[in-house]
Amino acid sequence: LEADSQSAAIAVFPELSITAYTCGDLFHQKLLVDSALEHSVGLVNSLANAKIIAAFGLPVLFRDRLYNCAMVAQSGNILGIVPKTFLPNKREFYEKRYFTSGADTPEGFISTPLGDVPFGTGLIFNAGNRMRIGVEICEDLWSVLPPSQFQAAAGANVLINLSASNALVSK
Repeated sequence: LEADSQSAAIAVFPELSITAYTCGDLFHQKLLVDSALEHSVGLVNSLANAKIIAAFGLPVLFRDRLYNCAMVAQSGNILGIVPKTFLPNKREFYEKRYFTSGADTPEGFISTPLGDVPFGTGLIFNAGNRMRIGVEICEDLWSVLPPSQFQAAAGANVLINLSASNALVSK
């Protein structure tokens, strides 16, 4: 809300910011996933009187698969949920152990406590003032064909990337 009071148009929070990136096998716990959605809804509700668009990360269960997602919200509404496409699975990264790639997931709608909202990697959010926002998550940016490339070709003129990293002593 502070960013909204400063007339910011967008607030971008890290990947998996609702739960933390470091949950490991706890991502397989229904309680964690359900609580993440519940707390996200609380955050969205707190934006009811705000104009700012907020994007934050959480694990989302969609069609019986778990995804690392960005939830995009404005004015107390969830505008959509975007899953991560490219999951790192080398060295200290084990995302394929927990999550499904959004690459082959057909776009659709997901039920939330605030209603059915769009779900998919090709979503573009119309933010007014000719601002059209494309969203991707961390590793997506470094792929040969990032989702943002396709989003820009489809009309996105603001591209955001939610990024985080796991906790290592050397980082």
